Amino acid sequence: MNINSISISLKGKNRSENQDFAVSHVREDGAELWLIADGATKAKKSGEFVKTLCEKLSETWLNTRPFLTVDDIPNILSQVHDKIKKDYICSKGCLLIFANGREPNNQRCFYLGDCRLGILEKTDTENKIKWLTYPHSLIYSLEGRNEEKLCLDSDRHILNYILKGKRFEPPEELQISISSETPFILASDGFWSNYPAFLPLDLTKESIENFLQSLTPQDDCTVLIHSS
Repeated sequence: MNINSISISLKGKNRSENQDFAVSHVREDGAELWLIADGATKAKKSGEFVKTLCEKLSETWLNTRPFLTVDDIPNILSQVHDKIKKDYICSKGCLLIFANGREPNNQRCFYLGDCRLGILEKTDTENKIKWLTYPHSLIYSLEGRNEEKLCLDSDRHILNYILKGKRFEPPEELQISISSETPFILASDGFWSNYPAFLPLDLTKESIENFLQSLTPQDDCTVLIHSS
């Protein structure tokens, strides 16, 4: 089945390789799975770690019969982590999963670290972003929902809750309600830390990629967008 998604990932100018990963799926029953992850720059094999985790979680979600539910995702994540952890003892990263089970009131976000989920609100000049999740950062614990501080404070990279290779950390869960007509975005911090975060009016891959390149991101910059 088709899904209206745009995925763009740019390597940061200060990075030797891109350690972000993003993917979306729609299952035969119409259930959707959206994932974005950001491997830690200074932890060995972290880009490979988050990519492998997302790919194996997706494979399980898509191929298990009877179909798994949104409620099963934390268990799937734990099981996949257990299978791969021996290869990624030193790896770390951030992960956000948005699952839409298609049943009423059955949308959920699961996250660790500072990848974020938001909805797009169209104005006359741009698509503003209303963030629905907040990073597990020191700045958030001190300043709360002060977006300028979250984006620009020099300590924003200090995270108190992340995905770890050596030990499984259960994700934070958030019940979400996004209508099928509402465009939304999953983003790594290489994008959302550009304050204030917004997208161009034209939600095409070419337009968004040109816009992201104009930001000249220093960190890996990844967006996964449902364009409705």
